[in-house]
Amino acid sequence: MSRNATNCRTLLGAVVFCALFVTALRVSAQTETPPADTPVGHWVAEHTSNGGIGSWWDFRPDGTLTMHIGAIVTSPITRSGNTFTSPPVTVNGPPIKVTFRIAG
Repeated sequence: MSRNATNCRTLLGAVVFCALFVTALRVSAQTETPPADTPVGHWVAEHTSNGGIGSWWDFRPDGTLTMHIGAIVTSPITRSGNTFTSPPVTVNGPPIKVTFRIAG
């Protein structure tokens, strides 16, 4: 085997090894458990602006965050079985009924 072929094979082996090593590092970094003081879950701001604008945040176990800003409306509801009812959106309109199911 020629010297150039041996060098190319050695270089190719080193490149493959480095690629596998970097991939393993990235995978282990993505699967690490966040520290105990890291929030996880859906969080909503307790107080909105006078115009009803607020924020809600989704903290994920993988350490990522999605933040949303928009109108937050608080409304009284009643619940019966798998249906909740909220007030109508217009003065003489019918109440809004929503049927839901909780799985799991």
